[in-house]
Amino acid sequence: MRNLLLFLRSKTFLANLAVALLGLLLLVGLVQGALNVYTRHGRYKVVPKVEGMSMEAAIALLKENGLNYEIIDSARFNSEFEGHQVVIQFPPPEAEVKRNRAIKLTVNPIRQPRVAMPDLIEKTERRAKHDLESRGLMIGKIRYVPNIAKDVVLDVRYKGQSIKPGTLLDPGSSLELVLGQGLGDVHQPTPVLFGLGYNESLDRLKQLGINIGVVVFDTASTDTPAFKLYRQIPDPRYEIDLAEGAEMDLWFTQDLNKIPTDTLPVVVPDSALIE
Repeated sequence: MRNLLLFLRSKTFLANLAVALLGLLLLVGLVQGALNVYTRHGRYKVVPKVEGMSMEAAIALLKENGLNYEIIDSARFNSEFEGHQVVIQFPPPEAEVKRNRAIKLTVNPIRQPRVAMPDLIEKTERRAKHDLESRGLMIGKIRYVPNIAKDVVLDVRYKGQSIKPGTLLDPGSSLELVLGQGLGDVHQPTPVLFGLGYNESLDRLKQLGINIGVVVFDTASTDTPAFKLYRQIPDPRYEIDLAEGAEMDLWFTQDLNKIPTDTLPVVVPDSALIE
C-alpha cells in the first residue's frame, strides 16, 4: 500500500496523468468539431418567400439560397393562382432551416380540371342555373320554343351544338338553354331601362329571359357601376319576341343629360349598331 501511495505521488504518474487528460480533452474537442461540421451546427438559412411565384422561379431562388426543394402537385386548382404557381410552401417564409433543407412546394395544376355537364333536361330554369353555377359553368343565352312545359329545359347547347350530360367542359364555359315557352304568348312589351345602372340593367334582362347583345360605353372607364343606360335596341315602343331568343343592345354613359326623359324615344336605326 505504501508503494502504491508513493507511485501515485511520483512525478512519472502525474506526468502520465496530465498527458492522458490532455489527450482526452483533445479527443473531445475533435469529436465536437467533427459533429459541428457534419451537422453544420449554428449555420442556418432563412427561407425566402416563393408563394405566388412560378415553379421555375421558385426553384431558382431556393437554389440561390442553398436550399433544395420537393414538388407536391395539387389535385385541386386554385383560381387565385395561375397554372404552375406555388400555392403553399413549407417551411413558411422567414423560417430558419439548415443548409440544403428541402422546401416543400405545393404547385397549382397547369390548368383547371374540367367539369362534367350536369343533366338539366326537364329541370326548371332556376334549378338548371343553380346546377351550372355550382360547377363553374355559365348560362350565356336563353331561347324559348313552343312547348307546354313553361320555363323547363328542353335542350342545352354549347357552341351551337346540343350537348349531352357528362360531357367534360372547361370551367367558365357558356351554355345556351332552350326552354319551353308555355301556353301563353311569348311576345311581351320591351322593358324600359333608361337611367338604370350597368348591373341593374343586366339583372333586369336576365330576369325577363332577354339575352344581352352589344354593350357600348361612351367613354373609357373601369368604373362600370357609375354608368347609366341612355340608349337601347329594341326600342321600347315595340314588343319583343322571346321565342326568337331575343337580344337587347345597350349603351351606357356617365353624362346624365343623354338619358331620355320620356319612355318612347325616337327609334334608333340599325346602322347605329356600328359605332
